Amino acid sequence: MGTRPARVRRATCSRSGRLLPDSVQATYRLHIRPKAGDGNAATSVAYCLANNVVGMGWGIGGQSRPLLPWQEYWQEAMEGHGRRSLASVQRLHAVRPGDFIWTRDTTGRYFLSCATGTWEYRDTEAGRRADILNVVSCTTHPVSLPDDVPGKVIASFRAGSTLQQIRSLTVAEYTRMLWSDLTGIPVVLGTRGTTQDLFALLDDEDAENLVFIYLQTKGWVVVPRSRSKDTMGYEYVLIRPRDGRRAVVQVKTGNTALQISDLGQPDCTAFFFQTSGIYLGDDLPATVRLSPTDIESFARANPLLMPGCIGRRIRHLQRLSLTARDETKVRT
Repeated sequence: MGTRPARVRRATCSRSGRLLPDSVQATYRLHIRPKAGDGNAATSVAYCLANNVVGMGWGIGGQSRPLLPWQEYWQEAMEGHGRRSLASVQRLHAVRPGDFIWTRDTTGRYFLSCATGTWEYRDTEAGRRADILNVVSCTTHPVSLPDDVPGKVIASFRAGSTLQQIRSLTVAEYTRMLWSDLTGIPVVLGTRGTTQDLFALLDDEDAENLVFIYLQTKGWVVVPRSRSKDTMGYEYVLIRPRDGRRAVVQVKTGNTALQISDLGQPDCTAFFFQTSGIYLGDDLPATVRLSPTDIESFARANPLLMPGCIGRRIRHLQRLSLTARDETKVRT
């Protein structure tokens, strides 16, 4: 496997679930989808929860051999499955204590796990029935509210691989904030997690959702099925009930400039939102630039309207602000 790139600073989970300082974080999502054993995903999820592990199948034949060393397992697994089929097992072998793993069950309930150990091959009768043999020990907490799960995490489950890394700093920092709230254990965040800029903590789907909610409070109704990756020029379509006027929305995050245009639909209003306020071009008669200051003020003033993953980031910023204020008082 390739070298693991450096990521944000974080606190590592010990076997007790407590956090230890100063390591390099990775965030994963794991599809628990057994292809052997009973072939029942509910059984596999229950096995993981009961045994404080996350894992997958790709067992090797012969007699049961618990705690098989990696090199021995790998050699036999290569003969039985082939390298391409074992890509997810390789990724699981790369998981280190303190890495986070998102999973979900057959009902759509999400779980967040923090690794407390490294790869093991646990060949047991129960593990074979559940098709969970390659495992990592972990502490797991259910995520009770669906809007506490970031959009990028949900989207990552659409991919076919059993285990994949979620390469997003915003997801990594948010995952740590959520873990702190679930466990009551303070965390040390990376540079992005200590910013006072709300939009630096939001990914593109969060920003789209925030504008989605804002415009609905301004008298626009969003057409749900218009939110498709196939609509390359805009994020979604809106209708204003009082006169039936249509509108489209384009959102960009980070430092990517947003070009003002009518998006080829001059009979519609075109809303533009760039989280850093970087726009190109002049306003046209049917275009509206949304101000980052106005959108952030709206979010802070309406906590009950915010999805859980946005509301948690706002509360985090409020805590940072209070901490900075207290430190200023101490210095003076």
